[in-house]
Amino acid sequence: MSATLHWNTPAPTGLRVGAGAAVVLLHAAVVGAIFAAQPEPEVAKPVETVEVRFVEIAPQVQVAAAPPAPTPPAPKPEPKPKPKPPKPVPKPVAKPPPQPAPPPPEPAPPSETALSQPEPAPAPEPAPAPATSQPPSGKPEASERTASPQAPVSNEPKLVGRIEYLGSPPMPEYPRTSKRLGEEGKVLVRLLINTRGLVDKATLEKSSGFNRLDEAALEAAKRGRFKPYTENGVAIAAIAIVPFDFTLRN
Repeated sequence: MSATLHWNTPAPTGLRVGAGAAVVLLHAAVVGAIFAAQPEPEVAKPVETVEVRFVEIAPQVQVAAAPPAPTPPAPKPEPKPKPKPPKPVPKPVAKPPPQPAPPPPEPAPPSETALSQPEPAPAPEPAPAPATSQPPSGKPEASERTASPQAPVSNEPKLVGRIEYLGSPPMPEYPRTSKRLGEEGKVLVRLLINTRGLVDKATLEKSSGFNRLDEAALEAAKRGRFKPYTENGVAIAAIAIVPFDFTLRN
């Protein structure tokens, strides 16, 4: 764009040249100002190409975090063992005092020793036989036979030193309490035996020192069966001493 100025008034030549130069300069300044005022054209910048690639992204697998391990419970304190009660001290068992050794058995009385017996009463005199008439034949009557009198038999029991059992002798039962306590001893029992060989009475002749053993011996003696004691073929009552020994064996 340019502007033209026209002057109608003539000017001197020198002034014309100066004025022309001024006009030129003024025109150059105006043009320069115009160009300076116009914006500079934008320079097209080269377009940068961007290469885009689509990459398939694998789905991200979300792994659930493992739950935290449970906190182990605090160990319970072990209960202190209760003190064992003291064992009861067994009371000392008083041992029975040792029994004195039984005295040696008394010797059995002799078999022929008899109890004191009352003297037998004298036999009454026989009454005289009445007189009888003689037979007419005159022959003498046959002489009467007289039997020799036998010794009288006493009804009192006789003490004998030995008597025989019928079968096996009765065995006494050892008391359990006596076994537990270690009771031992010998018992002598006096027996009254009738004419049938049965025991009519049993009494204690000598004790063992323990009532249990004495009672066991008496019970066994009553069950005894004996051969009847006889004299001159006649059975009579007898008295006998029977021993019973109680001994513990391991």
